[in-house]
Amino acid sequence: MPLADIITLLFYIAAIIYIIYSVILYYHWTQYGTNKAVTSLTLIAYGLTTVPLLLIMAALTFSF
Repeated sequence: MPLADIITLLFYIAAIIYIIYSVILYYHWTQYGTNKAVTSLTLIAYGLTTVPLLLIMAALTFSF
């Protein structure tokens, strides 16, 4: 298996793990959060910091 295919496969695995983790995080923050404003800010901060990282990983993976 070529190295490019391995890297692509690892990216897909990391993306799936990220999606599952994000769904669990969202569920827990919305169900168990006591303050709606803090919950919203936390989820927005999480999205604003992790989505660009995932996009950078994708760009690096598919340019390899």
